Amino acid sequence: MKYNTDDFFDYLYSRRRNEPLSLARDADELRMLSEDKYTRLHTSLGLDKLENMYSGVSVSETAQGELCLEILPGLNTQLWILDPIKSNYKTVLYLPGHDKHGARGSFSDYGQEDPFHKWLPLKLREAGFRVLVPELIGFGKAVKENYSDGYKGCYANSELLLMYGMTLAGLRAFQAQCVMDAASELLDINSFLVYGVSGGGFIASLLSSADSRIEAAVISNYGASFRSSIMAMEHCVDNYIPGILDIGECADIIGLSAPLPLLLTNGRNDRIFPHSGVCETSEELKKIYTISGKPDNFISHTHSGAHETDVSAVIEFFGKFL
Repeated sequence: MKYNTDDFFDYLYSRRRNEPLSLARDADELRMLSEDKYTRLHTSLGLDKLENMYSGVSVSETAQGELCLEILPGLNTQLWILDPIKSNYKTVLYLPGHDKHGARGSFSDYGQEDPFHKWLPLKLREAGFRVLVPELIGFGKAVKENYSDGYKGCYANSELLLMYGMTLAGLRAFQAQCVMDAASELLDINSFLVYGVSGGGFIASLLSSADSRIEAAVISNYGASFRSSIMAMEHCVDNYIPGILDIGECADIIGLSAPLPLLLTNGRNDRIFPHSGVCETSEELKKIYTISGKPDNFISHTHSGAHETDVSAVIEFFGKFL
């Protein structure tokens, strides 16, 4: 007799009550399905509760190239602005993943020889892009004090937010929108290119379906079907949203962005977001984008690496929007 819970969760997965976006008969039905799924996702993420507390962003400068944004009462966000020497007049919102140095680890030299992000913010700046790098909640200094290391970041923030009917992913998506609000006001920026890596890729997918200021998006090192990734192996708690499987699989969540230009890029040897699961998502997204009438707006890209950024693919994709 087996006493583990695996078969039970397989049973729950088989009973999901969602209608995939890829089954829409035409663009109009896709739009209606997407609107319904987004409304439910918006509630599951707790975004309605966060928006009810919002009264605008207060900005102050704390250091050269670093701003402090008060986005909600008692909640501040560090934001770094990387200005290029020669601008191409495009702005990238860079949403980081887990890094022991926080967001600064993606653009400051801490002696890492081969970081998973490949110093993408610096490479984008060299290519002429202005890059906005916020510290997402749960990373860097945006943690719960007086908790033990390894627990004070994503875990503490996620668990406490759940007690209020909110989620860490929802707060991060809201936080990213507030960064765009501040940039629009301070820098007169009206459109953004968005890049998210790993957990930041999840936030990029949520943001891309919610904000019309986004011109194009890259989701990197994320996007495998939930069943093949966050349900198949240990992942950070920030990936788990109450009720999300009754809204859709990973392709349905990302597909809410259609027909926004989107690059999904992953490593063939990514261990935590397996290539086979990314292929499942990509096949569904191809169908969704075809139904939307913009099949060429979705690009699936695979590189030979593991859980890491392909800098050249990202810069080439964003270069199309200059």
